[in-house]
Amino acid sequence: MLLLTLLFSCHPGWSAELPLCSGPSFEPIPQVDAPDDNRTHLQADHANVSSDKVTTFTGSVVIQRSGSQLEADRADYTHSTDNIDAQGNIRLLTGGLLVTGSEAHMNLGTSQGKVLDTTYRADKGRGTAKELRFESENRLEMEQASYTTCDLADPDWQLRAKRITLDNESRQGSASHVVVEFQGVPFLYLPYMRFPIGDERLTGFLYPNIGASDKHGMQYIVPFYWNIAPHRDATITPWYMHKRGTMLQNEFRYLNPTNQGQIELDYLDDDREAGGLDRRRLRWQHTGAP
Repeated sequence: MLLLTLLFSCHPGWSAELPLCSGPSFEPIPQVDAPDDNRTHLQADHANVSSDKVTTFTGSVVIQRSGSQLEADRADYTHSTDNIDAQGNIRLLTGGLLVTGSEAHMNLGTSQGKVLDTTYRADKGRGTAKELRFESENRLEMEQASYTTCDLADPDWQLRAKRITLDNESRQGSASHVVVEFQGVPFLYLPYMRFPIGDERLTGFLYPNIGASDKHGMQYIVPFYWNIAPHRDATITPWYMHKRGTMLQNEFRYLNPTNQGQIELDYLDDDREAGGLDRRRLRWQHTGAP
């Protein structure tokens, strides 16, 4: 299960390309060293079987099944339902995802369950969630969740959402009531976002750039990405500069069986810093085979 990518798109058509940040490098997610035989493997320091066929495991509990591993200080296993109720130092490894939390309630047969008060990590991101639920083998939901590519202790930026839903089968996800923070300061609110999981592309606005400089003054850059076809796309970017005006940047890319290329066309009407001159730029890069 791939948790999140860096390209988000919002409904209807709003998207945000979340920035990377300098910080500690991501360590690879550990692999579960257990036989993939669809059987449950349990180990602990102590085990106690009660009359209602519930086994209580305590001390260094490790439960493995189908490439997933759950660790805890204590776990109650109900044989008739295949349910696990675990508490204390929860550590769950499953599908390229590492989750830690205070307690977990899982069904080993259906891959459904939840982990509470979690911190999670995937290959491309990390975050926290009040509750992380496995609705099915391919569907994951997080309540009161955060996401960042930075150090969780002091992130340059992070995204917070009331709910994040990921569907690995459709390769789509969504988030509701989203707030993006930079250096701890909220600066963007979105009621709803949708996003691809993996390398899929979606048409929509990309993450805006807001800043200021001596050369341009206050500036706002809001790119729009157009996924025209699997072998063609375009990015149209209005760039407002308080001292100069608004520039329209256009980039079109194509990839054909015998050729490929990129066309860039920029236009700035009435550049106030250049005495009202119009500015234009055209660049065409083409590579073809006979």
